[in-house]
Amino acid sequence: MKVISIAAVPLAFLALSLGSCMSLHQKVSFKAIPRDLPVSASSSLLVDGMVIESDAFRNPVPFSIRKEVSIPLSTKEEIVDLYPELKAEAQKDGGNAIAKLKVSILNFDSSDYNLIFFERDMGALLALTGGALAIEFSVLSASMPVDPYGGSYGSTSGNDVLKGMILPSAIAGGAGLALFGGSFLQEKRAKSVYTIGLEGQSVKITKLLE
Repeated sequence: MKVISIAAVPLAFLALSLGSCMSLHQKVSFKAIPRDLPVSASSSLLVDGMVIESDAFRNPVPFSIRKEVSIPLSTKEEIVDLYPELKAEAQKDGGNAIAKLKVSILNFDSSDYNLIFFERDMGALLALTGGALAIEFSVLSASMPVDPYGGSYGSTSGNDVLKGMILPSAIAGGAGLALFGGSFLQEKRAKSVYTIGLEGQSVKITKLLE
């Protein structure tokens, strides 16, 4: 009987399963702030073509807030609108402009992506390995010489073992295929979550009140 190294089969198909790996590429940008709320990353502001220095600010109040944004994994680029949060922060302290604004990504939650990545990779490995083993066991069992007196050359129990391994291997392959296919359905509902930090000063500019 032909001898086959069963341990070599998963290793061979593991290389093929790596082709199922997915990658996450997302671009996050920010929508332009409307002109009714002057915003600057520096200590001065540009209003109607005029530079207003910090010594002209009234009632400067520091603030630090967070904004969570959920983006579907299938989205390659997302434009985030920070205007509502900045406008509310300015009005809360009686201001009408924002100075020294700093925007940063504080946290990126990719747990959905990590889970789908695992399911897709393991599903591909199980499907390919289980299917290959089921076929190999079937071929080996069918090719084993049959004894004309009712048995098989070598070991009858060995042939029974090969037949007994076909169903578990096929089940493993089917489970892997279901896991692999299910990862694509889950990807449509999965999201990545960005926590955006906003820091700056809410200020009041008299010129805007005139």
